Amino acid sequence: MHGPLHIEAMKLSVVLPAVDPIASSQCLASLRASIAGRQDIELIVVEPRAGAGLCQLRAEGLSRASAPFVAVLGDRYLPTPQWFAAAIAPSRFDILAGPVGPSPALSYFGWCVYLSEYFRLAPPLPGGPAADPSALPGGNAVYRTAAVDAPGLAACATELLFHRRLLESGATAALVPALEVHFAFPPGPAAYARERFRFSESIARERRQPWRIVLAPLLPLLVLARTAAFLRRRRYAWRWIVCAPVILAFGLVQAAGEIRGCFPSRRSAAPPVLS
Repeated sequence: MHGPLHIEAMKLSVVLPAVDPIASSQCLASLRASIAGRQDIELIVVEPRAGAGLCQLRAEGLSRASAPFVAVLGDRYLPTPQWFAAAIAPSRFDILAGPVGPSPALSYFGWCVYLSEYFRLAPPLPGGPAADPSALPGGNAVYRTAAVDAPGLAACATELLFHRRLLESGATAALVPALEVHFAFPPGPAAYARERFRFSESIARERRQPWRIVLAPLLPLLVLARTAAFLRRRRYAWRWIVCAPVILAFGLVQAAGEIRGCFPSRRSAAPPVLS
């Protein structure tokens, strides 16, 4: 006579919006290999649909999660070997976020995108409580399922606004160095320019501060100055120097999006898809 079948309790749901077909297929293959044979982790893949922004896709995945904690991953990232252990480790915080490191295989343009986007999230990062929503990446975060509001996320144009609202409502957040992913699948130049323009436009519309249009021309220099923090890190310094002209061009695109977002529009801004 056989004893009762033991079913391991679900510990973690992993939400992956499959926005980029090529990137998501490789990310999925890596995730499935990592969780093969495990019954305590579920993988939720959300297919893109017309008119849906990244926040809406992630919110759909959150609403389907059945574990007490749910991780949201960008399909341009690959989790490091220690990522799953860090994601399911007991925690008193409502939000856990980790660094975004560069993949060793990044091209020159991939490095330009990485250095432009992840100057706040590049490893090494100190661990501990986090009160700044800009320190919480949308594509590498673990949430206490009961603490997040999927409809609230769906209503936001960016995770920056969602995280700000969560923290203002009393949610607690922490940075966990071991919760590291690698930026492995950068978009092409034209795709990235469109994404950066739409993202900046959405941020400007969220702020609803038309006077900021006078500051928009300064954005290229501000972007360059912010990312210059990489000069203090030996492993990134020389790459920042050779990528600086392209990073400056990214700032010009961002300024154009900011200016466009300051003007009233009868149509809604296209949903941003930056991770």
